[in-house]
Amino acid sequence: MLEIIDTFPAFLDFWERSKDLALEDQIRLWSDEYMANWPELRFLQIEDYRKQGVDWLDVARTRVFPYLARRMPSIIQAHENLVVELPRVYDLAGIRLGMTQDLPTVIYVGLGCGAGWVCRYNGKTAVLFGLENVAECGFTGRSSLAGLVAHELGHVFHRTLRGATRREAAVTSDGTDDLANDELDESDPLLSLYTEGFAQRCEHLIMGKETWHESKNHGNWVSWCRQNQARLAREFLRRLDQHEDLRPFFGSWFDIEGRSQTGYFLGHQVIRQLEERFLELATSSGVSPLKLVAVLSAEQVRRLVREELERIAAGPSKDA
Repeated sequence: MLEIIDTFPAFLDFWERSKDLALEDQIRLWSDEYMANWPELRFLQIEDYRKQGVDWLDVARTRVFPYLARRMPSIIQAHENLVVELPRVYDLAGIRLGMTQDLPTVIYVGLGCGAGWVCRYNGKTAVLFGLENVAECGFTGRSSLAGLVAHELGHVFHRTLRGATRREAAVTSDGTDDLANDELDESDPLLSLYTEGFAQRCEHLIMGKETWHESKNHGNWVSWCRQNQARLAREFLRRLDQHEDLRPFFGSWFDIEGRSQTGYFLGHQVIRQLEERFLELATSSGVSPLKLVAVLSAEQVRRLVREELERIAAGPSKDA
């Protein structure tokens, strides 16, 4: 069953009272009044920045609150469409991936931690949807929101497969689960490429076509990524080996030659190649190649993802 925790009505009440106040007062009331109703949600956002070594107040002052007023029409549109697409895509995931688990989801306006992100909330695996980031990325239409939801459900599906196979997720009598020690919950770029690529593959399977929600408002994003995938792979490996910042491949606030989130495309290509690599074993085992790819150990992921990246880097870039 899908559970939707919709904090947006409370946000609208907060915004009506604070929209004409000074920036610092807006941030204070966001934290002390709006988020006070959901203290764990507030904690998760601030903790996310703390782990990155970033002051959440600086982000609020420079990247989020100065733009809320102009983005409010997009935020409202995103909310209207998300509450429609969320249950529809959840049902599709059940049909096309066999997802049956209960899933809490939270809709909120926050600090830009992500348009969608999977984490533990109230002791359960949950999906959080940040409308401020959804609006910033331009994912406000129904098709792009459907792709975003499918992508996040892909992350949940991945965690479920790994937990069921490796017995790392123990469901308790109160319905909580224990995924805190998942070996993939770490800031390793190869693991990030693997998990994001897997979720992207699931997005396409759930939607029944290649949707690429990251491409919205970016024109030729897909064709550019296809044409430049060898160069993208080489640049990823170069940055990896030189211990340089790889956020330009993933974060919506960063880019490679003006294109954000190209790591999702690159990761998807890696996953597709791994599916081909495991096809014979999957056929003999009676399972899908994707499920074999889903349960690789962290050590296997690092080795195999690098090998596939090197294959992509060595090959010619494909035409659109």
